[in-house]
Amino acid sequence: MVCQLKNLRKLSLEHNHLIDLPTSLVRLQKLESLNLRANQLSVFPEVLQKLPNLRFLDLSQNPLVHSASLRHQIQALIPQCRITFQW
Repeated sequence: MVCQLKNLRKLSLEHNHLIDLPTSLVRLQKLESLNLRANQLSVFPEVLQKLPNLRFLDLSQNPLVHSASLRHQIQALIPQCRITFQW
């Protein structure tokens, strides 16, 4: 349903126990800000690389933030984006 909102610019999905993101999220081409704080993401959702306007991403309080090397890899995958990784 949310993925049908093609003009959506800001989306907060915090505290939803998400372990992955749907590939249909790629339809949100105008998305600029995505809050994924406090979910269960242990692997970087590759669909985020396909969001060209994404500028702000909060991955705080997800299992994947424990690895410093993974944090650097994520930042390299979406360099246009400011990413928050706090635990």
